[in-house]
Amino acid sequence: MQIVRLSHRYNLVALFLLFLLLVTIGLTVQDNTATENQSAQINLMGRQRMLVQRMHRLLLLLQSPEAPAPRTAQYATELGQASELFNETLLGFANGTGMHNNLGKTLTFETVTDPGAQQLLQETQTLWNGYYPLLHALVNGPTPDTVKLQVAVAYGCGQHPGPRQQVLV
Repeated sequence: MQIVRLSHRYNLVALFLLFLLLVTIGLTVQDNTATENQSAQINLMGRQRMLVQRMHRLLLLLQSPEAPAPRTAQYATELGQASELFNETLLGFANGTGMHNNLGKTLTFETVTDPGAQQLLQETQTLWNGYYPLLHALVNGPTPDTVKLQVAVAYGCGQHPGPRQQVLV
């Protein structure tokens, strides 16, 4: 009889420890998922910065008189790809829609709710809404038009009627 009670107590203690272990594992997984999500957002924001720099570099290369025609076509293609990726990611942050990370995985985040972040995102969208059509017009033709190219470079250098007069690169 004494052995049964002792065994019953050990079973209760073992069940309690198992419960604590499962709760700990669940909390750890939840924390890791939240950290992974935040890391992905930070990586995508860094990619946005890099894409802006790449787009402006490609504009300057297109503007270069030494750029041979095959390279010009390559620069225009790269500019189109970079601007489309930037646009997709910006819309993803603004609207909570899916966007692709560097591994090809589609990520979806909640819409930005912080007032400061919303304002910054809105300013970015305002600047982008003026810049994106200029880039799009350049990449859809056989050879970039010189005047359109100069306008796009000037806009990228901060010569635009935006909420803040700043350089985009």
